[in-house]
Amino acid sequence: MLTREQFEGVYSELWRYVYSVCYALLGRREDAEDAAQEVFVRKWRVREKYDPSRATVKSWLCVNAARVCTDFVRRGRVRQVREVELVGGEAEGGRSDGGDVDSCLRRLSIRQRQALVMRGVLGFTWEEIGLAMGVSVSRARRLVREATEQMRRCLEG
Repeated sequence: MLTREQFEGVYSELWRYVYSVCYALLGRREDAEDAAQEVFVRKWRVREKYDPSRATVKSWLCVNAARVCTDFVRRGRVRQVREVELVGGEAEGGRSDGGDVDSCLRRLSIRQRQALVMRGVLGFTWEEIGLAMGVSVSRARRLVREATEQMRRCLEG
């Protein structure tokens, strides 16, 4: 159980982390801000149900962030960023060949990006990815495999 004061401390301490997770999953600042705010609103409503014996606050928020981002995608609240945004004729990061990680991530579908980030960055199990994304374990594996292959091809140029 989290008291109001404890929750305010959690918000102050972990806002940037939750935002970063949402940004990694969604790829746009505006969408990540909306999703991170939604995470904290949802968890505020159920803060008295938090059980520290089941999960750390950080993982409790992180799993919910993945679910919120998935909900945003399902409801069409996210604009797919598939193009490489150009600045002065070069891809962000100063490379014009599109071979940097950020531009390659932008080329993935949102679902591929979510699965890849949950598995490779956040360390989710296949079951957790499936649960968070509302897909089977085999579909979660397929999304990660497809994303990994697409990232490899993109980074190789």
